[in-house]
Amino acid sequence: LGLMVVSGVIDDLNGYLDVRSELGRGTEFVIYLTALSETDGSPDRDLTGAERLLVVDDSEEDKRETARMLTSLGYEVVSFEGEEAVEYLKNNPADLVVIDLMLEYTRGLDIYSKMLEIRPGQKAIIVSGFLNPHDCRRAAGLGISRCIEKPVDRERLGRAVRDELDR
Repeated sequence: LGLMVVSGVIDDLNGYLDVRSELGRGTEFVIYLTALSETDGSPDRDLTGAERLLVVDDSEEDKRETARMLTSLGYEVVSFEGEEAVEYLKNNPADLVVIDLMLEYTRGLDIYSKMLEIRPGQKAIIVSGFLNPHDCRRAAGLGISRCIEKPVDRERLGRAVRDELDR
């Protein structure tokens, strides 16, 4: 796994990574994760919301599945393929955009850049099957703090959405 993916998974689990490196001896990666007890409650705690989310993906199946998971957590979800999402934002606010990096006719970050022209500070997360460190760094430069690799489950997606909305 790439370090960006590992870092994203650790962030999703509310953990942190400690790196120690010594010339001639090697590098040590220590991962710290929060332990949950049986009394911590259900995995859905604190994942729900009522905000409006905009899902941008060129795969009908992925769009439908992402919308289903988010709707089950209480969110209002609208979804589009690409440029239609930009047009939607011209007249309708979205609390968060969930966007794929690789869209059929363009790149997700190019679509997001257009969204920022319309709504500066628009919150977003990346959910993509084609994550690479360059795209995640570019996303961070645009203000996106989360890159999540597909396939994604309901809890991981819900946690990333809730964390970004609360940020």
